[in-house]
Amino acid sequence: MSQASRILRPGHRIDDRYAIVEMLGAGAMGVVYRARQERLQRDVALKVLALPPSPDLVACFEREGIALAKLRHPSIVDVYDAGEHEGLAWLAMELLAGETLGDAIRRSTQLDPAELAEIAPALAEGIAAAHAAGVLHRDLKPDNVFIASASGARKTTKIVDFGVASLAGDRSEEFVGTLYYSPPEILAEKGWTPAADVWSLGVTLFHAAAGARPFQSDSLPELFELIRTGPIPDIRHIASLPSWLADSIMACIVREPTARPTAGELARMLRPRRGSVSVTTERLALQEAQKELRTNIPVVEPLVGRAREVAAVSGAIAGERLVSLIGPGGTGKTRLALEVARQEATSYRGGAWYCDLTASRTPDDIAEVVASAMGLALVQEPEPIQQVGSALASRGGCLLLLDNFEQLAAYASVIEAWLDRAPALRVLVTSRVVLRLNGEHVIEIEPQAQSDAERLFAERAVRAGVQLRAEDAVSISSIVKSVDNIPLAIELAAARLQAMSIKQLADRLDEPLRMLSAQRRGTSSRQSTLRAVVDASWNALTAEEQQVLARCSVFVGGWSLEAAEAIAGDGGADVLDLLQSLKDQSMVRIGRDDEGEVRFSMLAVLREYAAERLSFVGEADAIRARHAKHMIGWAERTTGFDPDFASRARLRSEIPNVLAAVDFSEPNAALRGILALEPVLGGHNPFLLIERVGRVLGGASDELVRLRAKLAVARASAGANPKETAELEAIAAEASRLGLPGLAAQALIALNDGDLARSDLAKLGARIEEAMRIAPAMRPILVTQIASWHLRAGRLDEALAAIEEALAGLGGAADLQLRAYRAAAVIAINLRDHERADRHSTEAIGLAERLGDRRMLVSLLNNHALTKIDLGQLAQAKDLLHRGLRTARETGQKGGEAYITGNLGMVSAVEGDLPAARGYLGATVRLASELAAFPGRAIMNAWLGWISAAEGRVDVASELIGQALASVRDIGDARSARTVELLGRQLDLIRARSCEPEEARRIVEDVERDVAEGRRSDSFLTRLAARRVALSLRPFG
Repeated sequence: MSQASRILRPGHRIDDRYAIVEMLGAGAMGVVYRARQERLQRDVALKVLALPPSPDLVACFEREGIALAKLRHPSIVDVYDAGEHEGLAWLAMELLAGETLGDAIRRSTQLDPAELAEIAPALAEGIAAAHAAGVLHRDLKPDNVFIASASGARKTTKIVDFGVASLAGDRSEEFVGTLYYSPPEILAEKGWTPAADVWSLGVTLFHAAAGARPFQSDSLPELFELIRTGPIPDIRHIASLPSWLADSIMACIVREPTARPTAGELARMLRPRRGSVSVTTERLALQEAQKELRTNIPVVEPLVGRAREVAAVSGAIAGERLVSLIGPGGTGKTRLALEVARQEATSYRGGAWYCDLTASRTPDDIAEVVASAMGLALVQEPEPIQQVGSALASRGGCLLLLDNFEQLAAYASVIEAWLDRAPALRVLVTSRVVLRLNGEHVIEIEPQAQSDAERLFAERAVRAGVQLRAEDAVSISSIVKSVDNIPLAIELAAARLQAMSIKQLADRLDEPLRMLSAQRRGTSSRQSTLRAVVDASWNALTAEEQQVLARCSVFVGGWSLEAAEAIAGDGGADVLDLLQSLKDQSMVRIGRDDEGEVRFSMLAVLREYAAERLSFVGEADAIRARHAKHMIGWAERTTGFDPDFASRARLRSEIPNVLAAVDFSEPNAALRGILALEPVLGGHNPFLLIERVGRVLGGASDELVRLRAKLAVARASAGANPKETAELEAIAAEASRLGLPGLAAQALIALNDGDLARSDLAKLGARIEEAMRIAPAMRPILVTQIASWHLRAGRLDEALAAIEEALAGLGGAADLQLRAYRAAAVIAINLRDHERADRHSTEAIGLAERLGDRRMLVSLLNNHALTKIDLGQLAQAKDLLHRGLRTARETGQKGGEAYITGNLGMVSAVEGDLPAARGYLGATVRLASELAAFPGRAIMNAWLGWISAAEGRVDVASELIGQALASVRDIGDARSARTVELLGRQLDLIRARSCEPEEARRIVEDVERDVAEGRRSDSFLTRLAARRVALSLRPFG
C-alpha cells in the first residue's frame, strides 16, 4: 500500500503515546484523527501528513507546527506535540467539538448577527495575536474558522489550519491561500503581509453576514479581475446587521492595504460592541442614562452614517462657542445636531438643552422656548432675554441646541447677548441661513453620502415590511440619487413602499416633489412633505431672489456666472449678489470645476420646484429659448478644430446644458450644438454623439451642417468597418463636389485610420497623398499618419523622421500632440527603445486623460503595457491592461478589447497560468469573429497552439500554428508572420523530448537571438515562453 493511500485504523499507536480512535476528516495536506493521549488520559486531534513526503510538503507541515507552537491564544487552536512515526509526520492538537464557520454558512446561508458579533472580535483578536508573534495565517476562510461548543450553551471561536502560515523573516511570495478570500495585492504578486490577512478576515466575515462571497465567478480570469478591479459590494444594506459591524467588515475590504485597519485596531473596533446588537437595548440604556444627566435631548433612532460630520461638529463645538449647521431643509441638520448633543451632554455641568424654534417668531419667543427646555419659571421683570441669560451664567457650562433658527436670523443678537453674559456657554444652531455673528463657526451640511443614503433607505424599507433582494440594489441606488441623497426625501420615499415595489418607486421618481407628498407621522407640518419644506424656503426669499432662482432652473447640472447673467438677468439687481444671497440661504450651491472656475448648482428637488414656479409665471418657454440660444452660441465659440485643455474642460462641464439646448432647438441649430461638442464627446462618449445626431439629422436642411454631422458620426464609429468606410468615401466625394477641401480631407483622414486598422497600406498611401494635395494645411495631422504608414511597412527610419517632424511643429494643438506622442511611443516600442517608449507613452496617456479621450486611452494603455512586458515587469503590465480593458468595455471598443484580452492571455501563458491564458485568448478569438478586420487573429490562434503544446497536445499545437502561419502569409503580414514563426520554433522543444540538455540550450539561444535581431516588442514573451517549455522537459542551467 502506498504511503499516500495509507489510512490508520482504530487502535494503531503513534510513538507509543497516542492511540487512534477514529478518523475525523481529511484536508489538503493531512488526515485528522481522534486519538487518545494515554499518559494524560485526554483525547486530542492528531493531524497526520498523508501525502508522499516531498520536501515542500514536509516544510509546509512543519511550518504549521512551528507557527502554532509560537501561539497561545483563546481564539487559536492549541498544538501539544509533534513528531514523525514510521515515515509519517504528525501534529497533536486540541480536539474541538462543533462545526466550522463554513459548515454553519452552508447550513443556514447567513449567520445570525448576534452570533457573528461574538465571532468577529474573537477572530480579530486571534489574528492580532498571531501577527504580534510574527505569524501570518495566509489562508483565512470560513472553513478555517471553528465554532467550538464548550460547557453549556457557550461557544468559542478558534482559528485553525496554519498549514500555509509564514513566520517573520519568511520572504516567500509564492501564491498561497484560497483565491476567493485572497486580496488584490497577492494576485498582483506583491507578497503576503498582515494587511492581507485582514482582507481575508473581512471577506470571511462578509461571507458569513451576507451568505455570499463579495467576489464570485466560475471564470478564473473574471474572478481575478473582480478581486483586483471590480466593484466592492456594500454589506451595509443588510438591515439586520448592526451598522458598527457592517462598517468594521467594509473597513477590511479596501484595496489599498495601508488603508485597512490592523488586526489589533479591528479587534478594538469590535470589542466594545460585543454582545450589543440590539438597537432597542441601546435606546433603553440611553433613556436610563439620561435620568442621571441634566438634559432634555430626546432619545431618537440611531443615526445612519454621518460619522465624519459628527466628528467635525464635535471638534468644532469643543473649540468654538457658536457653531451653526447650515443647509437646505431636509438634509438632516437637526438629527445630526441631536447626535452631537447626545454624545457631548456629559461634558456640560449645566446640562445640554434642545430648543425647537420652529414656531418662534420674536426674541421673547426664543427666550420662552429656552426657559421651558431648561425648566425655568419666567417672571414679569426683567425682560425674558435677561432672565435666561442670568440662568445660563449661573449654571456654569451649558450646551444650547437652537433648532430651526432661519426665520429668527434678524434676532441673532439674542445669542450674542447670552454668549457675552455666560462665558462657559456653548451654542449649536441649525438653520438654512448664516447668522453672520462675530465668532460664528459655519459648517455646511450636505446631503448624505451615497452608501449611507442607500443604507438609510434599506433600513426604512425593511421597517415597512419589505423583503430586500440582491436585485433591489440598483433600484435603491437610483432612488436615493433621484432625491439627491436628502434624508427627509429618503424617509418619505420609503413610506411609499406600502403601496408599490422598490422598482416601481425607482421608475416613478423623475418628479420627486409630486411623488413624495405622503405626510410622515410625528413630524411638524413644515416637514410633513418635501413640498412643505421647500415652500418654507421659497417664501423666505425676496421677489428678485425668487425670479433668479426660477430662471436658473433651466440649467442642467450647474452653470457659470456668465451664463446666469445672460439668462437670468433682467437689467435689475446684480445677478452675482442675488446668487450669493441664495447661497447664504442654502438654495444655491457654489463650487469649482477642475480648472478652478466657479460653478453654481442647486439640488434636483429645488430645481423641480423652481421650474414649476417659472411655468406658473409664464416665463418657461422664453427663458428656455434664451438658454438654448446662449448655450449653443457659447459652445460654438468655445470649440474649434482643436480646442485647448481649458476650453475642453469648459465644454465637458457644460455638456448637459448644451444637450438641453439641443433638445429645445430646431434641427439645424441642434446639429450645430452637437457638433460643437464633438471634441469632448467623440472620444469620451461616442454612443451619445451618434444617438443625438440621429435624432435630428433627418429634419436638418443645411447641407454643410448635415455633411459635418455625418462625418462626426463616421469618425465616432472609428471608420474601421465596411459600412463606415463607404459612408466616409461618400462624404469625401460630396465635400469635394461642394468645394470644401478641408472637410474632404477630414473624411480622408478618418479613412486613413480605418486603413491603418486593416493594415491596407496601399490605400493608406494613396489617401495620404490625396489629402495632402487638396488640403496642405492638414499636414500636421497627416504627418502622424505618415509615420504610422512607414512603421506598418517596416520603414522605421522614415517613421522616426516623420514623427520628429510632427513633434517639432505642433505647438499647442492638443489633439495633434496626442496623435504624435502615440505614434512616437509605437515607434520606440518597435525599436525596443524602452526609455523613449516609456516616456512617450506616459506623456500620451496624460494628454488623453486631460483631453478626456477615452477611446485613444485604450490603445495607449495597451501599448504602454507592451513596454512593461518587454522589460519583464509583468505586474505593471497587467495593471495597465486591466485598466485598458475596463475603458474599452465602457466605450464599446471591441477591437481594443480584443487586443487587450489577447495580450492578457499571452502574459498569463508565459506566467504558466494556462487556464487563464486559454480563457483570455478564447475571448479574443470570439471578439475577433465579430470584427470586420482584426490582424491579431492569427497570432491569438498561434498562442492557443502554444498552450496546447505546453499541455502536451502536440498535434493540436502543430495544426493551430500551421494555420496561423498560412493566414498571415496570405495577407502579406510580415510582422505577424515572424511572431508566429517564433512560436512555431518552440514546437521543436516539445517534439525533442529525448534531446540532450545542450541541444535544448542551443534551440533556446537560437530563438532568443532571432528575437533580438528582429527587434520585436514581444521578445520577452517569446523568450520566456521558450525557457518555460525547455525547463518543463529537462533540467536547464
